[in-house]
Amino acid sequence: MNLYDELKRNLADETLCVLATIVNGTNVGVQMLVYPDGRASGDFGDAALNAAVTRDAQRAMQRELSENCAYGDTEVFIDVFAPKPKLIIFGGVHTAIPLTQFAQALGFRVTIVDGRARFANRERFPTADEIIVAWPDEAIERMKIDASTYIAILTHDPSSTSPRSRHSR
Repeated sequence: MNLYDELKRNLADETLCVLATIVNGTNVGVQMLVYPDGRASGDFGDAALNAAVTRDAQRAMQRELSENCAYGDTEVFIDVFAPKPKLIIFGGVHTAIPLTQFAQALGFRVTIVDGRARFANRERFPTADEIIVAWPDEAIERMKIDASTYIAILTHDPSSTSPRSRHSR
């Protein structure tokens, strides 16, 4: 598989990766794909350069920030392709509806989780990326949680979250 097809697949699968491209120096245009675990596809033809770019690409992925890096006379553009951040909302209560819309406007991939099908459905959440009808402990086992995942826990019972109710138990 060529790098373009591999990058296309990574984008479709929402896989974090870097496309490193030599933009100045010898071998301008040569590219390498780098993954968070240090694996790489492609080769710059120089083991020391490959290692340095891989290290810097891993750092850039942690920050999710693309950058130009200089290695002697060679300049490499490290282009980070990060998946959309994910928001998992536990509880299909009424406040989850505007939260879903707001999060999606900010670029989040939103998943609604509720064990009650009357709350976790397309009628209430037509734009949610995913709806899971299951209780949180069941749903969490089959979800991929990573550094770009945020979780909101919403409840329909305001007394369960008030400071007074916690101290009176």
